[in-house]
Amino acid sequence: MKTNHHCIKLLGLHRDSPDIQEFIRSVAPNAKLSNDTNGKSSYAIEDICGLELSFETDGTLYAIFMFREPLIAGQTVIPYKGPLPFDISFDNSKESMRSKFGEPFETGELESFLGMTLMPRDKWLFDDWTMHLHYTRDLSSIGLVTIVLYSDLDKERHQIYLQNKKDIPNR
Repeated sequence: MKTNHHCIKLLGLHRDSPDIQEFIRSVAPNAKLSNDTNGKSSYAIEDICGLELSFETDGTLYAIFMFREPLIAGQTVIPYKGPLPFDISFDNSKESMRSKFGEPFETGELESFLGMTLMPRDKWLFDDWTMHLHYTRDLSSIGLVTIVLYSDLDKERHQIYLQNKKDIPNR
């Protein structure tokens, strides 16, 4: 399954690349780059246009968050209005996403972690990136779409997953 989603084409580019800078200017001209204590940086513009772009310490774009609703209590979010990968919609349910993409590589239920409530979520693997869908509590719609470059751990786990899948006879 392929997608031509414009944000996916930005994954792996440096934060100073013309494509990243043009994209930032187009969605939030006054966005400021912020740094965290680990040397990573981001354009956290969810309060402007529902997006966050996260960069590794070397400046490589590794994750894009498209928000419909806050991930953390008290967070201000303007819902992302742009296109989502594979023409999905924030109005899609968990059931409809599993019908479209099949069983996810990973899944998580509603849980509490470090004082935050983590919403139910599914993760699918693609060529060199993953898509995470975080659902609303009632699973009737999507609250957050995240696309992330594969980490080394993802690559290793994906190879194991594919090998195990080959070993399972068709039913």
